[in-house]
Parts: sequence; C-alpha cells; structure tokens
Amino acid sequence: ISSLTLAGAGTPAASGEAVKAEGWKNLSLDSLVITDFFTGTGISRTERVRITGCTIRNSTGTGISLMSSDIGLIADNTLDQCGTGISGEESSRIEIRQNRISACREGAIRLSHGLRDSAVTGNILVGNGDISGNLTGEDLPALSLEYADNVTVSDNTLKRNAGTALFLDQCRWMQLRGNIMDDNRYGFTCIPGRLDPGNRIDSSNRVNGDPVLYYEGLIGETIEGFSPASLYLVNCTGVTLRGLAQVAGGGFGFFVSGGSDITIENCSAENNRYQNMLLAGVKNSSISGSSVANSSGYGIGLIHSGSVEITGTTVTRSGVGIAVRGDTTLARISGNSLASNQVGFPGEAGG
Repeated sequence: ISSLTLAGAGTPAASGEAVKAEGWKNLSLDSLVITDFFTGTGISRTERVRITGCTIRNSTGTGISLMSSDIGLIADNTLDQCGTGISGEESSRIEIRQNRISACREGAIRLSHGLRDSAVTGNILVGNGDISGNLTGEDLPALSLEYADNVTVSDNTLKRNAGTALFLDQCRWMQLRGNIMDDNRYGFTCIPGRLDPGNRIDSSNRVNGDPVLYYEGLIGETIEGFSPASLYLVNCTGVTLRGLAQVAGGGFGFFVSGGSDITIENCSAENNRYQNMLLAGVKNSSISGSSVANSSGYGIGLIHSGSVEITGTTVTRSGVGIAVRGDTTLARISGNSLASNQVGFPGEAGG
C-alpha cells in the first residue's frame, strides 16, 4: 500500500484506525499521509512488515502500533502531535530508524513487554511529553524500553522533551552508544532490576555534554576526575568513587545495584528525578564527605542493603533526605547535615 492520503473527521478521535492489519505476511506501507485517527497504523501478529516514508499527525492514541510481530522495519517516517509516536509490544527483530517524532504527548517511542533482538537507531525525538496535556498527567519519557532483551539503541538525538529523554527498565543485553540528550527535563534513567543484566552502555551517551557512566562487574577500581551525567555500578566489588560531581539531572545520580565494598567519598549529585544516590542490595559500603541536593524523590536511599555507613554528608532540598527501606540492616547514619528537605529521615524496616 503506497502513496495514499487517509484523513479522519478533523477532530480528536476517540477510536478508529486508519490502517489495521492482523495476521499478515510481507506487509508494506509506504508514503502514506494519515491525519486525525485514534491510531494511524495498528499492526499485530504480522511477519515481515515495512512502514516507511509515512507522515502521521494528530493520532490521539498512537501513530504506529506494532504488537506480537516479527521482522519489521519502521523507517524515515514523520510523526507529529500524536498520543504516542511509536509503540511496540511482544515483538522481535524490529528495526526503528531515522524517524522524526515531535510533540507526542505520551512520549515518542515506547517499547515494552518482550521486545527482543531489535534496534532503535538514528531517530530524532524533539519536544515530546506534554505534561499539561497528556492522558495520564505524568512526566513520560521520550524513548522508553521495558523488559527488552538484546536491543541496540544508538545514535538517537533527543532534545527539549518535557520528560526523561531515555529510560530503560528491567532490560538485559542492551547496547547503548552515541545517544545525545540535550535540554530535556531529565536525561538518562536505567533501572537494572534483573540479575546479571549484561548491558553495554558506553560513555558516548551524553546528557548536555556529560557522559553516562555504566559499569557491570567492575572489581577493585577507582573512578575519579569525571563530571558524569549519571553513574551506575551493577554487581561491582571494591570500587571507589572519588570527587565526582554530577549535575546534569537524570533519574538517578549514582545508582549502585548489587555488589559489595563500594566507597563513595567527596562526591556530589543533584537535580535527579528519583534519587540522587541509591544503594540497592549492596553490602559493606559507605558514603562520606559528599553532598546531594534537589531530588524530587530521595536525597540518599538504602534498600535491601547491609552494613552501610553514611557519614559527614549534606542532604538538602529533596523530597526525603535519607530513606532506609526494605530489609536493610546494620546501617550507620551519623554526623550528616539534613536541611530544607520535605522529610528529613523516615527510617523503615531496618536501620
């Protein structure tokens, strides 16, 4: 199907799909112009689908929806003023490249629940996530992947989005490189979640010019002399973070997931959405002589951790100063300064 113009009623649509395909093989949609439908293209249980060179505007729900499909190319499309630009679930071997997506209220690209063996490359995502007008009222990411396996996310440009630029949740075997995130409300967020995620996220991913630093399985190293956009340690042992200043603002400033014997000294973190510093499932570790400020959530969080010491650290202007959660035990918190937080220290279940 190529070179068609499909127009809806001209008012925000509550239902209706311009193109709907279920159970097809070898479907090609090229150079379509679609306006004013709830869904631009709704594709499910389809093998070998190509959606290229299309223009989709004012889709109240989703511009391009792909579910339970295998082997696909979504490339060189323009999507503007949709609910969500591109969404995908339970699909594999999908390439999403060189699309331009703007002014989509619920985010530009949302991929969840089983996407695998795929790639998201060279897309331009600008001005998505209208907080005042989206359906949920949330600050939704421009590009989000949840429970995805073996997906390459590279060379995307994410600018001036009202939410988080790039969000990974419970993903494994991801390869991230060359993604540029400038002037977004928040930059990069990763929630490792699953054991041994095996992600490769290199420092060519940048937020307002600062590198994202992500390490898995690092042993006995000292990291210093950087101003990271955010820093992640996953299942690391004997690592020291010294003199790092994080200011770019993401989901987390410093996120330590698993591992033991982690030392954070004379570091600073600020302007993060969830937590400035989080230690989750960590043993025999410490934070000292550091400062954190301006987190919408926790200044410093401890969860499911043991034998952790926080001393000589300043926590200001956060939702919660220092929070202890889950089955955290043997936490020693002393000699710190907590000021101008909504709540200072609400310890729970351990301490």
